[in-house]
Amino acid sequence: MTELVRTQSCPYCNHDVEDNYAKWEEGTHEVKCDSCGKEYSVETEYLFLGWRVEKICTGCGEVESECYCDESEVGEEAQ
Repeated sequence: MTELVRTQSCPYCNHDVEDNYAKWEEGTHEVKCDSCGKEYSVETEYLFLGWRVEKICTGCGEVESECYCDESEVGEEAQ
């Protein structure tokens, strides 16, 4: 297994790919280097960190962290 890198670079000529042109989608992709013209394979690997779970306000419909309703209003509507 090869090591994970933070920058997509051509393994033949070490030409760095700008982030907006890098392959960010999951899975394996074949890429042709803009510098040397050789093809190589890249595979994006993500680390799952967990879920952010929040209540949704029944008054305004926003998630709890973005809700600015008065707490008493939210409590009354939630009942």
